[in-house]
Formats: sequence, structure tokens, C-alpha cells
Amino acid sequence: MATIILNSKKRKIGFNKKVAYVTRAVRYNTIGTEELVNHASADSGVSKAMIKATFEAMMQEIQQLVLNGHSVQLGDLGTLQFSISCKSVEDKEDLSTDLIKRRRMLFRASSKLRDEMNDVKFETVVIDGEDDQG
Repeated sequence: MATIILNSKKRKIGFNKKVAYVTRAVRYNTIGTEELVNHASADSGVSKAMIKATFEAMMQEIQQLVLNGHSVQLGDLGTLQFSISCKSVEDKEDLSTDLIKRRRMLFRASSKLRDEMNDVKFETVVIDGEDDQG
């Protein structure tokens, strides 16, 4: 079972600067490609070079597919897709690509991953000391 560590710390919040405990999930470092390749190689017995070449090819393909309008299912992780937000217009003649306000990449977790997220264990650590200004 996975465990997420939570930090709870007094902070000034809101416009009235009320002091209250705010809880946030602890984020560790970002795992880079090399470290991910090392883990996958150790877990699978497949060479680092083979995993890295495969990973790089997959990332290139996923990027091209998503940027060309495809939704890409990433196994039991979920689905990655391109999305836009547009201004609405009343008349067909006013339609144009200039109405696009925002472009985003959406990730939708699979039902399996969502179920596993519900089983994550949490541990809270309270940080006492000076109040944080932010």
C-alpha cells in the first residue's frame, strides 16, 4: 500500500489573514528519465539502453499523437489528451480559431488508478515554529 506524507503548518490565509493549519502533500524530487530507466531496468532485467531507446520512442509517438488530436491510453495509468477552451459566439460567421482562449493537456486517471488512489494511506506531520507568510 502506498503512503503519502502530509505536512500541516500554521499559515496566514485569505484576505483577512486568518491563521489556520493548512495541510499539503509532501512532494519529493522529480524523477527524471535516467532514474526511471534505472528503476525499470532493475525491475525487469531488460538493459538500460533498450529501455531508454523504447521510452524515448514512446514519448515521441505519444507527443505526436496527442498533438494531432488523438487520445492516448497509457495502460493502467490513464488517458492523455489535448484540450482547448474557446469563447462562444452567436453567429456561425463569427467562428474562428482566434476564439481559442486556452490550450491544455489533460490527463484522466484510469478507474484502476483511481481505485488505488482511494487505498493510499496518509500520515500527517505537524510543523510547529514560525508562521509562514505565504
